[in-house]
Amino acid sequence: MGDPLEEIIGSDIRQYMSAEDMETARHVRRQLLLGQSFTQPYEQKLTRKDKSDVILMLSSNMVKHGDDPPVFEHVARDVTRERRMQDNLRHYVQQITRIQEEERNRISRDLHDDTAQALYVLRRQVDNFARSAGDLPLEATIFLKGLGEQIKSILQGYGVSVRTYDRRCWMIWAF
Repeated sequence: MGDPLEEIIGSDIRQYMSAEDMETARHVRRQLLLGQSFTQPYEQKLTRKDKSDVILMLSSNMVKHGDDPPVFEHVARDVTRERRMQDNLRHYVQQITRIQEEERNRISRDLHDDTAQALYVLRRQVDNFARSAGDLPLEATIFLKGLGEQIKSILQGYGVSVRTYDRRCWMIWAF
């Protein structure tokens, strides 16, 4: 446990236990006295004199010899370091997951912005072509106008608003 062995031997174990941990110990004792099974090994936390915690993995048995009072046998393994390493690993995995999610969102925004800009430029090029081509057949003019509207619809699906103030001026904003 970290405290000198001479100080631990013969001392009252309750001084190292919280109320919750005492309840765990009472439950184990009660189950053993009643001959009932319980989950083993079980975890028990003790607090050193320096107020640091020790986490033990315990297996407990009751030994009875004739008319003598029962004796409780406990085998403990200190798992404090393991638990801290698991907690650190869990924290590390949470941090990695959070960073991955942030990066995924950033890439998604970048792709969204790049795609919207490319579509906006394409729409401008279609409009410029339709204006500069002079006398286009009616079918070609209708096709180009429809293509421009399809691009506008796609942009709006990306959450981008495209408004025409006149034939030569386009405005674009993100919602």
